Amino acid sequence: MRDREFSAIRITVHEIVGYNNGSNLAFGTISSFSNNASLILQTRDFSLADNAVEISKGTYSNITGQSAAVAILPTYNQASGDAANTDLLINRTQTATGSGAQLLLNLQVNGVSKFHVHADGTAQIGEGENVHTINGVEVNSVFEVHSEGGSAPAGLSIHNHGNSSAAGTEFTLFRSKGTHDAPTAVTDGTVIGRMTALPYDGVDHNIGAQLSFVIDGTPGENDSPTAVVIATAKATENTTTERVRVKPTGEVNFANGGGLAYGCIHGHDVASTLSITTAGKVNKVQVTAFAENGPSSASVTPDHTNDHVTIGVAGVYKVDIAMAVSSGAGLTFTGGFSAFKNNGATELTNLHAHHDFAGGGGDYASIVLTGLVELAVDDTLEVWGWNETNTADMVLDEISMNVVLVGAQ
Repeated sequence: MRDREFSAIRITVHEIVGYNNGSNLAFGTISSFSNNASLILQTRDFSLADNAVEISKGTYSNITGQSAAVAILPTYNQASGDAANTDLLINRTQTATGSGAQLLLNLQVNGVSKFHVHADGTAQIGEGENVHTINGVEVNSVFEVHSEGGSAPAGLSIHNHGNSSAAGTEFTLFRSKGTHDAPTAVTDGTVIGRMTALPYDGVDHNIGAQLSFVIDGTPGENDSPTAVVIATAKATENTTTERVRVKPTGEVNFANGGGLAYGCIHGHDVASTLSITTAGKVNKVQVTAFAENGPSSASVTPDHTNDHVTIGVAGVYKVDIAMAVSSGAGLTFTGGFSAFKNNGATELTNLHAHHDFAGGGGDYASIVLTGLVELAVDDTLEVWGWNETNTADMVLDEISMNVVLVGAQ
């Protein structure tokens, strides 16, 4: 205890060898005390309305200086040895508890908790508790920081001071399987940790987006292949979908596909005839001039045999189709071409063109269809043509179709 000039009672404790089983001074309402303590305050059983020990300092009204209601000011001079030292120990014996809050520590201002630690080891800074409802499921947090009001961003800040350029502020996520005393190695697919955005929708909290760190490969000693994954939730959904994955190799995968989704089919010097039997767009004919599969990712399947590509990842695709077309009969007519999906079921109207062929033959046209389209998983993409005027055939000498994923739906 520190002597202060405004103390109402001063107690000076000198070393007393052998007093009360090694204790220097004891206050209590029971007959037996713990051993070897300099000061003991010990009481009998206390009710809910009682405090076992209470320290009240009164009102501090000085405008200068510094005061402490309780000061713990030990001095250690431990030159050697392995003795452990604890300045403040709270060791609760808990055999049974009711439904009320069980707190090891509760720091309050004007009766409002600013920091408290539960008996289960969870803790909160600020006003609030660690229990939340996420998508209808009650979830407990181990540690939370609460703030309210104001225009400045609220949250947890970590500030590192030092002259080293290499050592900065670090947020570290440790992960193992097994237990604390017997950890085991992580495996492929193990989530090392994640940051989750949980906006409140008026009823409970919903998952909005996630940044995750995931083991991506087979780990071993000094070998932990890890991917960084970004996932978001679309409107009307309360679950996230992987949008971007940075692989351990540095490869970037988009929309849960094997890298940037792309594919190509083409034909060169094919002289493929588009046979027209009846005029009009309703009598369209699929172009079958594709002769080879070009480069593709795992998420797009080119199939020149069936003259289409199949989509493996839903999203927005940039589609480029180029053709060299001539009149097969040397007649005058208007020819039309368009991209369709799913065996001609749906026209992609922004991939559409016409050309007026002149009579006499030898009229070649370079026709280009290009645009952005939304495609779903298992959609097929084809090219169809028609003669709007008569039944003259068209001949395709060159053709290519390229699709590249540029965005998620």
